Amino acid sequence: MQLLIDFGNTRIKWALLQEGELCFGDEAIYTEVELAPLFENWWIDLSAPASVLCASVAEQTCFAQLEQWCRQRWQLPVTLLQAVSRQQGVINAYAEAHTLGSDRWVALIAAHRLTDQHVGVIDCGSAITVDLLRADGVHQGGYIVPGLWMMQRCLLERTGQINTAPSLSDDLAPGDSSGSCISHGALRSVTALLDRLMVDLQSRYDNRLQWLLTGGDAAHIQAHLRQPGRLVPDLVLQGLACVAQE
Repeated sequence: MQLLIDFGNTRIKWALLQEGELCFGDEAIYTEVELAPLFENWWIDLSAPASVLCASVAEQTCFAQLEQWCRQRWQLPVTLLQAVSRQQGVINAYAEAHTLGSDRWVALIAAHRLTDQHVGVIDCGSAITVDLLRADGVHQGGYIVPGLWMMQRCLLERTGQINTAPSLSDDLAPGDSSGSCISHGALRSVTALLDRLMVDLQSRYDNRLQWLLTGGDAAHIQAHLRQPGRLVPDLVLQGLACVAQE
């Protein structure tokens, strides 16, 4: 049994890999002070895994808490995955391969396993990342833009006269308050960008580009997109499972 962890900036997910089967565990939005109690709640009764493999873009202090907990509980180190130049048939577009986020890297590995077509991976987390992968496994690079929450927080931090909190909107209509203008505007911005991107890139791939969406806000964003995309919530964990089975 192997413990697999997708450790994002605001959300953490985990699963167990047992005899080739991926068994989803749980997920949560976290703050740094909540991590140790969260680990206790999740894993206090879990038998020691053979290994712990993690794709992390979290703050180093957060990852350190995970490593400390696993060492104290199971006397196990946490293997922190890092992107490389080539793995599982995927070739990294970055000149400095290790600087590609490990979550993006394993998502590409999982996407390459899921489809034999050209594929675009949209990860809707704190930041929204888009990565393009040819059918032959060659990574074509991508884009990084602020996610729904980050976009709103950045705006609110720089506008002292607006006294509201970020919120998740289902409405693309014009807002009737500063708060709704900001939340509706964030959703409108993200969906407009992705819709345009999804259309523009199809011609580059002979209209055979398949889109996969993952990340904490993926289902919410997908509901407002005009272009079709497949929702794969555990894409990063699937990629970790591919690497773990090496």
